[in-house]
Amino acid sequence: MLGDKIKNLRKKFGLTQQELSTAIGVSRSTIGMVEKNLQGTGNETLMKLSDFFGVTIDYLLSDDEQIENIEELKKERDYSLSIKDQENIDDEAKKIIEELSMSFSKNKDSLSEEDYFAIENAIRTTLEAIKIKNKKKFTPKKYR
Repeated sequence: MLGDKIKNLRKKFGLTQQELSTAIGVSRSTIGMVEKNLQGTGNETLMKLSDFFGVTIDYLLSDDEQIENIEELKKERDYSLSIKDQENIDDEAKKIIEELSMSFSKNKDSLSEEDYFAIENAIRTTLEAIKIKNKKKFTPKKYR
């Protein structure tokens, strides 16, 4: 049942009901009622739960009792970028854009503000992907 799956996932992630409720923005009593199978969830809460635990809504609603790849899910969450990483990426993206701006300004046809914004977002996304890939690649095995 849904409540049992949520409870198992919560425990696998080492969370209390209060921590889960705070993370997804619902009351602790709602989590408790759902876990006891005394109350269902709305679509919005169901989507928040599936996003938080990294599972599909189909998995949460299915009769399948086996939690698939929970260890891999935990590992994926460990590679998220910190605030410091995000700030470094923002700084790097700005530096790259400044260097590109100087190159573009030499041309007669300059780029619009929207073009710069699109380029900056593409650079930022690329830098984030590289940073996450490197974290996965260079994290020592004892910390994985």
